[in-house]
Amino acid sequence: MSRGNQVHSIMTVGLLLELVAKRPRTASELCLLLDIQPATMHNILRSLRDCGLLERGPGRPAPHFPGPLMTNAAAERSRWLLEAWGHRALPPLQRCLRAAQSSLAIRTPQGFRLLMRQEPHKMLECPHDDEPLLHPYASTHALVFAAFMPPTQLWELWQQFPFEQHGLSAWPSENPYLDALSLSRRRGYAALTETPDAWLDIALPIYGPSGQLLASLAVRWKKEPVAFSLPAALTLLRQWLDDYRIRAERPWVGPTSTPPSEDREQTP
Repeated sequence: MSRGNQVHSIMTVGLLLELVAKRPRTASELCLLLDIQPATMHNILRSLRDCGLLERGPGRPAPHFPGPLMTNAAAERSRWLLEAWGHRALPPLQRCLRAAQSSLAIRTPQGFRLLMRQEPHKMLECPHDDEPLLHPYASTHALVFAAFMPPTQLWELWQQFPFEQHGLSAWPSENPYLDALSLSRRRGYAALTETPDAWLDIALPIYGPSGQLLASLAVRWKKEPVAFSLPAALTLLRQWLDDYRIRAERPWVGPTSTPPSEDREQTP
């Protein structure tokens, strides 16, 4: 095969993977979209399945969707983008919020984990993967993920961490927890303003290019003395999230709409 044909083949595979990443595709759909003969497409798809880039679903005609190698690569890219942005954004964000603590959290198969945190007057920390996981119910990070993840993922989370075993240490019953999720969805952020240790805690979701929930950005600060209001903190956080949306190539962040009028007037 000539060098020109090799480059063309690589570009074709790249276009195929991009199409499948957007939604599952059958072999016939890919043949039509890429103008490739069925026999050639059969060989390409078989090779991509063998190396883990694609998987074939059930049914006839069977759709193809991203395989574990492709999925893991996308997850690593998202994590890298978040880390790169966090290293640049969290220290000045913490300086703007003075005595506040800021952190980024992600969801892993094991549970919620801090990706990085910034404490007042300290260096930015990137916790090791062997550090304890975040409580699945007791933080604004956990509320953000539960409020904004797809229903199927939320059901998987509740199966993994049943409320009766994990939630009752953080909530008096399931109803206040569900009310908090509903309020978070309406506002576009999660807030805990009556924590036992007298801290105010807010978190906003960070989304990826296809609308998938990537991470949670949270800020905590002492109630007394009040350095700034909750609306002021939300405005500043949304400015930083807009900065992430602009700088992180494709990923975008949301929602960034102004909170309801009662939230704008409220002060912690």
